[in-house]
Amino acid sequence: MHAQVLDYRIQPGRMEERLRHSAERARPAARRHPGRHAMFLLIDRAADRSMTIILWENEERLAAFLAHESTQRELSHPHFAAGGVRDERFEVTEHTPGEAPGAARYARVAAYDVQPGRMEERLRHQQERMCPAVHAQPGFQGHLVLVDRDRHRTMVVTLWETEEARRAAFEHAAVRDAHPHARVGAGELDVSLFEVAHHE
Repeated sequence: MHAQVLDYRIQPGRMEERLRHSAERARPAARRHPGRHAMFLLIDRAADRSMTIILWENEERLAAFLAHESTQRELSHPHFAAGGVRDERFEVTEHTPGEAPGAARYARVAAYDVQPGRMEERLRHQQERMCPAVHAQPGFQGHLVLVDRDRHRTMVVTLWETEEARRAAFEHAAVRDAHPHARVGAGELDVSLFEVAHHE
C-alpha cells in the first residue's frame, strides 16, 4: 500500500466548516476512486491544524487519484489552508486496524529521519519490539507505519480510545525502551497529538 499525507494549518475560525466540507465533498470524492483502502482525518483544534492520511492499494492507484483534476478541487486543503500544505507520499509497511471500529478517538503521530542504510533494521525493530509493546497497552486501537526510503523518513500513527490511554502508553517503560528512534534515528523526534475526527 501507499499513502498520501496532507498536513496544514486551517484558516482561523473555519474548523467546523472544514469538517463539514470533508464529510459532504472531499470524502465522497475520494471514495469514487478505485483502490482507496482507508482514510484518516486528524485535527488539532487548539492549533487549527489538520492532517489527512489516505491509503491506496498501490502506487498506481494513488497516482491516478492525484492526476484527477476535478477530484483534487473537491479536497479540503485548497479551500481552507492558511499558508502552505505539506504533501508527502509514503509506502505503508504496516497497517493494523483496531479491534473495535469507530473506537479510536485520539492519535499520536511520530515522525523522524532514519540513519542512512538502517531503514530495514528500523522496520525489524518496529515489528519485533515496538509493535508488541504498544499493542499490549490498554486503549490501543490501531497503527500505521509509513516510510519514504528515498528521504530516509518514517512516520508512525497510533490510535487510542482516550487521551489518558495515549498518554499512559508512551510513559510505560516497555514502550519507552522499545522505541526505535533512540537506536536508528537521525535528528529530532517530532511528535504531534490529534483528535480523530473521522476514519473509514
